[in-house]
Amino acid sequence: MGSLAVLLVVTALGPVDGARAQETRESATVVASGSKLAESRLKGLGCFIGPSASEGMRLKAATIRFQAANGLRQTGRLGGPTMKRLTSGKGKSCTDRPVPTRTGQGRRIVMSQGQNWLWLVKEDGTVLAQGGIVDNDWLPQRTYRTGAQCGKPARSRYRSDRSGALRIDWFVRFHDCIVGFHQIPVSKRTGQPIHPDYYAGTDLSKSHGCIRMPLPLIKKLYRFAAQPTKVVVTR
Repeated sequence: MGSLAVLLVVTALGPVDGARAQETRESATVVASGSKLAESRLKGLGCFIGPSASEGMRLKAATIRFQAANGLRQTGRLGGPTMKRLTSGKGKSCTDRPVPTRTGQGRRIVMSQGQNWLWLVKEDGTVLAQGGIVDNDWLPQRTYRTGAQCGKPARSRYRSDRSGALRIDWFVRFHDCIVGFHQIPVSKRTGQPIHPDYYAGTDLSKSHGCIRMPLPLIKKLYRFAAQPTKVVVTR
């Protein structure tokens, strides 16, 4: 009877375990399907930037960029409100964002700390260029102006950080004598940037002082700030 009982138990458990395994496989398929749909929508909205050694990190960065553009909590996770917005077809573009309200009129540089985003706005209010940045959290939200300060030039095509270990080229000064916009720092020893371009527009990295941005955007800003230019920092 003991052997029969064991046999009955094993027989009874077999189908249950099989059902659970099938359920797990089906759940994984649903998750994978949802991720593929989300990835497709994120690509369509321009939320991916550049190649990455880690596709997982690149997807996370794209998700954060979408959440920032759509006023969602920047978790980097696909779920809840993020998936709902993506699948609704009402998600806002990651690359073509409206200039924040209450940032004044005329020619200016507008920087949103909440979106990790920057706009170059022409005199007539049209946007010359926009893109993701790596900002800092301590800069007060107010209006500044690019230009020479403390006897230091307004712009520097080639520049090093205080340690001398990093190149921070295309530097444009706008606050407290030493704070400015510049290219993502590059190690002089390795010739490699300290983090990839796809960090721009996310909170995956934070600057301790200056505002970092990929080369295409900072080159446009450098030319745009050839004359003293208003800088509006907003949430």
